[in-house]
Amino acid sequence: MVSAVEVEGSGTGALLLWHGFTQSRWSLVHLLAPALASTYARIAFLDNPGHGGLAPCPEPGAYFNAIEAVWPAADLFGYSMGGRLALWHLASYPATARRAVVISAHPGLASNGRQERIASDHRLAETIAAIPAVAGLGVATEPLLAFLREWNANPLFGSRRLEAADLAVRLRSEPRQLASSLERFGTGRQPELAPLIGRSPSQILYIAGELDAAYSQHGAQLSRLPNVTAITVAGAAHDVIAAAPERAVEAIVSFLADEGLT
Repeated sequence: MVSAVEVEGSGTGALLLWHGFTQSRWSLVHLLAPALASTYARIAFLDNPGHGGLAPCPEPGAYFNAIEAVWPAADLFGYSMGGRLALWHLASYPATARRAVVISAHPGLASNGRQERIASDHRLAETIAAIPAVAGLGVATEPLLAFLREWNANPLFGSRRLEAADLAVRLRSEPRQLASSLERFGTGRQPELAPLIGRSPSQILYIAGELDAAYSQHGAQLSRLPNVTAITVAGAAHDVIAAAPERAVEAIVSFLADEGLT
């Protein structure tokens, strides 16, 4: 149910990290493990539910219970879908984290628009589930490669392009499990988290790209909560980490190490 890459550090406590949709637990290791090793003793890069191809996608309650059973007190980080999971976990276990960083994460829909989003997530899930599942790179994986390229061409991601290494990491997931992840953990199924987040004792940093108007607005709205600080990164779209890795890492490390934001 839970798969992770664990890295030992020289600091104290634990940090859990979730990646974006179609990525895997390996996507952020090379960038964030060295930067955070002096802050934490344990750093766990998690596969999002339905990602990595290791196990069937669980139900949300079972998934977050399993996370809490293994890491009962840990700070949190997540990007995009992973940011939603971090906020969702925090809402489920409000005292689990001292600090949390989320990048380009939707805080959840109110009743207005929820059914439309559920239907949209379902249509995308059906498209993904129809993709043949074949491990590795090659001609036989072209339908999945085509979907990944099409997904990346979304204007939300700005000028980001997937290199061969990015595609190799994303091909670790099985299409039907990605589809199941959307059905069970998509934005349409996610609760409206802002009221729950505001009651948490955790301090939260919300990062959005300047060019990502919708998620910058989510950050502005969440910053009205007493425990949320929001910043925007100039010149970046949705994938702030890919667009401005140095600025993103600086903000993440400073906040989680309690050094203040620069």
